Amino acid sequence: MLLDEAIANIDKPIKFKIFATDIDEVALEKATQGLYSQTIVNELSSDRLERYFVQKDDGWQIVRQLREKLLFACHDLTKDVAFTRMNLVSCRNLLIYFQPELQQQVLRNLHYSLVNQGILFLGEAETLGYIKPEFHTLAKKAKIYQKKRDVRLNLPLTMEQRTTQLSPLPAKMTRITRLEPMLDKAFSAFLAKYQATCFLVDRQHKLFHIFNDGIEVLKMPQGKMTTDITKLIIKDLQLPLITALHRAKKERSPTSFLGIEVKQLERLRYLKLEVTYSESSKLADDFFSIVVQEDNPPLKAVGETFQVDATASQRIAELEYEIQQTRENLQAVIEELETTNEEQQATNEELTASNEELQSTNEELHSVNEELYTVNAEYQSKIEELTELNNDINNLLRSTDIGVVFLDRDLNIRKFTPAATVAINLVEADLDRPLAHITHNLDCQDLIPLLQQVIQSQEVVDREVKLVKQDCHLLMRVNPYLLENGSLDGVVISFIDINELKTIQQQIQLVNQDLQQSQLQLRQLNQQLETRVEERTQALQKSEARLRAILETTASIIYLKDLDGRYLLANREYLESLQLTEIEIIGKSDRDLFPPAIADSLIAHDRQVIASQSVLKFEEQTLIDSQVRTYISIKAPLINEQGVYAVCGIATDISEQKLTEVELRESATRERTILEIVAKIRETFELSEIFQNTVQKLRETLKCDRLVLYRFYPDWSGKFVAESVAMGWTPLLDSELATGWKDTCLQKTKGSNCYQYDSFIVNDVAQAKLSDCHRAMYDKIQAKSFCITPIFQGDILWGLLAAYHNQYPRPWKEGEIRLLTQTGIKLGISLAQVDLFKQIQHQSQQLQ
Repeated sequence: MLLDEAIANIDKPIKFKIFATDIDEVALEKATQGLYSQTIVNELSSDRLERYFVQKDDGWQIVRQLREKLLFACHDLTKDVAFTRMNLVSCRNLLIYFQPELQQQVLRNLHYSLVNQGILFLGEAETLGYIKPEFHTLAKKAKIYQKKRDVRLNLPLTMEQRTTQLSPLPAKMTRITRLEPMLDKAFSAFLAKYQATCFLVDRQHKLFHIFNDGIEVLKMPQGKMTTDITKLIIKDLQLPLITALHRAKKERSPTSFLGIEVKQLERLRYLKLEVTYSESSKLADDFFSIVVQEDNPPLKAVGETFQVDATASQRIAELEYEIQQTRENLQAVIEELETTNEEQQATNEELTASNEELQSTNEELHSVNEELYTVNAEYQSKIEELTELNNDINNLLRSTDIGVVFLDRDLNIRKFTPAATVAINLVEADLDRPLAHITHNLDCQDLIPLLQQVIQSQEVVDREVKLVKQDCHLLMRVNPYLLENGSLDGVVISFIDINELKTIQQQIQLVNQDLQQSQLQLRQLNQQLETRVEERTQALQKSEARLRAILETTASIIYLKDLDGRYLLANREYLESLQLTEIEIIGKSDRDLFPPAIADSLIAHDRQVIASQSVLKFEEQTLIDSQVRTYISIKAPLINEQGVYAVCGIATDISEQKLTEVELRESATRERTILEIVAKIRETFELSEIFQNTVQKLRETLKCDRLVLYRFYPDWSGKFVAESVAMGWTPLLDSELATGWKDTCLQKTKGSNCYQYDSFIVNDVAQAKLSDCHRAMYDKIQAKSFCITPIFQGDILWGLLAAYHNQYPRPWKEGEIRLLTQTGIKLGISLAQVDLFKQIQHQSQQLQ
C-alpha cells in the first residue's frame, strides 16, 4: 500500500513486483488469500480501507489489483538459490535465530540478490558481520544499508576456518567488445574458415539466428517445440552454456571455457565455448553471441616473416641475461614455496569442492528459471481464458432471445442485444447516445424517471409492459449495474417475452369453460386435448425456464416453503446472501439456518399467513454475514382445492433506509439539545451555570468521553472553565492543568488557527500530522480523537469548545460538528448578552 501510494503521489508509470517468501507452505497459502479480520477497521484509515480492501465473508480481503503485485513463494534462505535483481530486501528479526556461520551464509546470499546500490533492511538486533565493508550505512539506528558494488562474495574454505574479514572476489572484468551488425555472408565465411559454429540469442536465451552448424552441436528435443538455446544444445554443453550466459550478462564481458569434454556417437572430443553479451544500440537490441569450435592445439601463424635489426638483437641479449638472473632468483623462491605446496594442495581440494557446490547451485538456479517460465505460461493461459470468456459473453448477448440494454450512470447507451430493438428503436450508431433521445415502442410513459429512480435507490424494479404496435406483452426488469466493490455504475434493462404465457393463460381459461359445458364433449375431444396438453406442457416448460431465469437474476429474495416450514425453493439471491448451495437449503427449516430468536419470528409470520389465507406484509430481520439485515417481506399463501399447501415469500432489503431513520433521529436529538441550551441561556445570566449546563448537554448528546470549555487570557494563556467527563476518566478541573498554562502551544501560536473561524477536527490522533506541542497536550488528556470549535465574543477569540473521545479513534459526523459549531456561536452570543447586561447594570448604579 505504501509503494502504491508513493507511486500515485509522484504520478509516474512505475511498475513493481514484491516477492514474499517463507519456509512454511501453510502460512504462504493463507497469506496468498489476503484475508484479514474485522479488527483492521481500528488499525487502518477509512481511505485506505475503502481503496485497498473489499468485504468478504466476516472479514476484509486485499483488492485483486494489489494482490497481483505480490508473488508468494516457498523459499529456504539456508538452502535454496537466492533471487536476483532485487531493489529492496527486508529480512528483519530472522538472523537472530541463526548461528553466526549460518548468518554470514544467508547475508552473502542477500548481497548476491541485490542489484548494485540496492537496499538491505535488517532488524534492530541484527548486524552485517564480516561483510559490513560491502555496504554503505544509510541509517545506523534503523539498520538500513546500501550495497556498494556489484561483486560476488567468495565462499569460505570451511565453516570452521573463517578469516577475520571476508574479502570480495573481484569479477573478471575484461574489455567489452561491442559487436556491430555484420554482413551474413562475410561472417559465415569467417566461421567456415575456422570450422566454428555461431548462434545469436536474445535476452531470454531464445535462438533467432544460426551461422554454420558444422560441428553438429544442435539437437531437436522431443515434446513441445521450444527456441530456448539451453534446451536445443547437446546435453554435455548445456551446463557450461547456462553458466557462460549468466556470467557474460552479469560481468558485461566475454566468457569462454576450454577443454569441454563431449561424448557423441561413441567419440570423445573437446570443444571450446565463448559467449559475448552485447548491449542495445541504435541498430539492435540486447543479444548474446555464442561461438562453439573444436579445442585443437593452436595452429602455427601464417604470414610475412619479421626481420630483427642489430639494435633489437643486442636488446634481446640483455633481456636474456636479465631473465637468467631472474631464473636464479625464482629458483630460490620456488624452493621456499615447495614447503607450502602441501597446504596449497589441501586448499585446491577444498576449492574444487566449492566449485562443485557452485555448479550444483547453477543447476538449482536453472530449475528456478524453468519454474518462472512455468508461472509465466500459466499467466498467459489465464489471459487467453479471459479473452475467450469475453468473446463468449459477447456472443451470448448477440444470440439470446432476451432483450438487454446496458446504460451508464447518465443513462447513455453502453451495449444492447438485438432482441432489445423490438422494445427500443436502437441501431449500432446509438452507442454512447442518451436513451432519452431515442424513441421506444412501450406503453411506459415514465421510462426515464423510472430508470433515474433505480439509480437513486439501487433497487430492482419489475414492470409488465406492452408493445404499442404489436400487441405483445413484455416483462421489463431494471437492475442496478454494480461493480466488484459494490459501487453503482449504471443500470441494466431486460425485456422478457411473456406474450406466450399470457396466451396460454387465456387458452386455459377457455378450456376450463369447455370442460364445464359438457362431459360428453370431453370424451370426444380427449385425443385432441392430449395433443394440446403436450404442446402446452412444452410451452409451460419454456415459460418455467424463463421464470427460473428471472428468479436467478432478480435482486430480491424469493423462496417457497411447505406447511412445515421446510424450503421447497430459493432463488440465487437468497442462496448467495446466506452463502449456501441449493442442496444445503432445500429441505431445511428456519430453525436450521438462523438463531432461535430470528427463526421463531419468521415461523410466526408464516403461521399468520397460513391462518388468514391472505397476503400479508412484515418487517423481518435475518442474520447475514454476521450482521442483522432488515427486510420488507410480502408473504402469500399458495392455495389449491385442498387449501393452503405452501407459502411464497418475496423480501426486499431495507437496511439502508433503517440507517437513514437512525440518522434522522440523531439529528432531531441534536436539534433538541440546541433548543435546551438556548432556553437555559435565556433563563439566566450566570455564566458558570450556562457553561456547565452546555457541556453536560453536549456530552450526553455526542456520547463522547470528555467535553470542555476553555477560556483565553489576554496573554494567550488560559484555563478550563467548565467540563463534563464520563466515568472512569480523570477530570481536568481538579488537575494541574486547571491553574492555567504557561508558554503552551496555544500561547505560542496565539490561539493557533482558531482566528480563521474553522473547527479543528481529528478522527485519529495517532495518524494525524500534529506538532510536538499539540501531540504532548493530547497525550496528557488521553485523547484519541477530538473536535474543537472556536468561541468568539464579537470579533475577539474568547475561547474554545472541545469534544474528546478517549477510548478509540472516532470519525466525527457532519451533524455532530455542526452541533458543536452552533453551540459555540450561541455561547458567543450569550457572552455578549451577559457583558451588555453588566454594562447596563453598572451604568444604572452610577446613575443612582
